[in-house]
Amino acid sequence: MALTVGSSVASNLSTVIATALLVRSLGTETFGRVAFISTAASALSSFATAGLALYIIRSISMVTHHPETERTSAAEVTAASLCGQLIAACIAALLILYGYWVQRDLGPGGFALAALALPFITADALAKNKLIGHQHIGALSLVTVLGTLILVGMQLAGALAFGPLGYLVGFLLGSVFQCGCSQLACRVTISTVQPRPTWQELRDSLSSKAFKSFVVPATLAASMVPVAHWCANLIAVNKAARYSDVAILTVAMQFFNMVVFLPTVLNKIILPWTIRKYSTSDSADNKAHTRRQALLTFLLTCPAPLVLWLLSGPISSLYRFSDASSMHVVYCFVAAGILASTSIAISNYLVSSEKMALGLTINALWTVTYLGLALLMPGGAIAVGWGLMLAYAASLGLALYLLATHRSHDGSQ
Repeated sequence: MALTVGSSVASNLSTVIATALLVRSLGTETFGRVAFISTAASALSSFATAGLALYIIRSISMVTHHPETERTSAAEVTAASLCGQLIAACIAALLILYGYWVQRDLGPGGFALAALALPFITADALAKNKLIGHQHIGALSLVTVLGTLILVGMQLAGALAFGPLGYLVGFLLGSVFQCGCSQLACRVTISTVQPRPTWQELRDSLSSKAFKSFVVPATLAASMVPVAHWCANLIAVNKAARYSDVAILTVAMQFFNMVVFLPTVLNKIILPWTIRKYSTSDSADNKAHTRRQALLTFLLTCPAPLVLWLLSGPISSLYRFSDASSMHVVYCFVAAGILASTSIAISNYLVSSEKMALGLTINALWTVTYLGLALLMPGGAIAVGWGLMLAYAASLGLALYLLATHRSHDGSQ
């Protein structure tokens, strides 16, 4: 536990420090331009990883409870990995076309570098979720902090040496090394020899009803969040007619991540256990456990705005915020982080109980609320901040309502 928390703290702090140095070295406007490109790749990669990652964790976790399904699980994991790479290749092609035909002011070369990183980002995410499924949390912690340090180090070194293009080259190379670390960790720590699935088994896994009913809604639900964040960046750019708002939103997202990091780390540890427990427990007990976990998470994260207020002066100086509205954006993102953390337990319940349609409904409404408010409210980055906070408040309320009223297949509340 200490190693996991410590590595997550180190990863978040290194990202925050590197972002501050990048803002100061490149300037707010230039950093906003390259951040717009790199976040596009990171957000779009969720289509190739989000649902498949949960499917991999679920498949591996169920093997420990049902050893006779080991061969089926191996086929499911392999099929999910291949499917992820196929999706990543399609997204990479679309990203290059987008840079060439739509966002030409940023240049197609930057989008091409980001697109080349997509297969490695995908492989890295799926490998880390294999470690989660096998409960190798120590190895996951080490590769997470090492990969983050390599990524931000290469981005910073590239930016200092070669400017904006160097940042994107560093993003590509850092993604490659991140992927290498995760793949090496899987080879070293997963000692069980996995059965090699046949092509027929792979086809059966991809065409199975369980795969389609789980992965498709899970992918749509989970990918909505990062894609919506990138669309919010696009809205801010178009409304403010400058990329400096993207820089402010990128900084605010770092503080959002600092709020949610501990609940997310704890979730990595307990998710396989939760999947096994919820698959055999009574629905009412599962719901009560979910509510307790949500309340505990809220109490754990609610002091964050006070800490931010105490440090607001140094933070404004570090990131060279030119006006008070920039800090207000950070406050909105921190408040949103508290609400998002509280929702993690409910998300676990939906994943464990395979109620993916509910998760998809909640995230769809969250996306519409978030982007709608960001578009309709005045301002650029500040409108995105308020939209994010209000969207998380609305989706948490809806999630709690659905949790209380949804009936399980056996008819129990």
